[in-house]
Amino acid sequence: MFYDRFKVVNTSSLSDTAIDATAKDLNVSYVNVLAFALTESNGVGHEKNGVLKALFERHKFFEKVNGKYAESHPDICSSKMGGYKGGLKEYDRIERACALDENAALESTSWGFFQILGENYKICGYYSVNEMIEDFRQGADNQLKAFAKFCRFKKIDDDLRQGNVGNALRKYNGKRYKEMGYDRKYAENTFVAQQRFNKRHPETPIKKEDMPPVLVKAEPLPPVTQSKTIKTGTVVTVAGGAVPFVEPIVEQVKTIAEQTKTTIDDSGAPVASYVYAGLGFIILACGIFTIVNRLRDRKNQVR
Repeated sequence: MFYDRFKVVNTSSLSDTAIDATAKDLNVSYVNVLAFALTESNGVGHEKNGVLKALFERHKFFEKVNGKYAESHPDICSSKMGGYKGGLKEYDRIERACALDENAALESTSWGFFQILGENYKICGYYSVNEMIEDFRQGADNQLKAFAKFCRFKKIDDDLRQGNVGNALRKYNGKRYKEMGYDRKYAENTFVAQQRFNKRHPETPIKKEDMPPVLVKAEPLPPVTQSKTIKTGTVVTVAGGAVPFVEPIVEQVKTIAEQTKTTIDDSGAPVASYVYAGLGFIILACGIFTIVNRLRDRKNQVR
């Protein structure tokens, strides 16, 4: 299949040793480095089938091909951002764009843990976007090295040291970073990074007063202390009504849980809480729907 060429050779997560080495190399906090990874990819650099996590940017493709395919393929070639499918479905978009102009398509895609745009291959130390992708396939530590080079070239490390978080996020995510919520995501993920570090290094914890600055006020989210297994066909009783899980809903939840498995197990990222909160909302909605239907049936029986 098309995406077989993008499968990761080493699917290990970012190691603490490599994160710490990168932080020291950039002279920034461990928290800074891990927070960027969590913000960009939830701390998971590949999809459930092992291919690099990718996001196709149609507006970048539009720029690189001078709008050549805007009329014939507006969903993958447009001056406006958008059209994202997420997850493995992004590869459908990438494949279609590659059929039109492979190099432009790969350069218009963000890759891996740090979602580095392919067009930045030179500043990350590569001769081509294909070389960058091939190196990213070898594992997380290689991607960390590319991230460090990117930060140095853009002087993001200087911004982080000086507390200019807005500048750092603008350079990394573009001028619309606030509109897209990167300021809040980054702020929340600094706490997640702190929790992960302190859990693994209780003898030398990162204290509150030593935390790097953020743009928005965010409270640390409670770590996930228990994992649950959701099986197809499970029946949950809510408000006196038996609500069966519908197959598509279960599969979607399982997909999300699988994609965030590394984050849940490795760092206790808040995304895990969001998954279960969303699932709880679905169950509640199904319960209310069941109760309303039962009351309506009883009313009809009385009539």
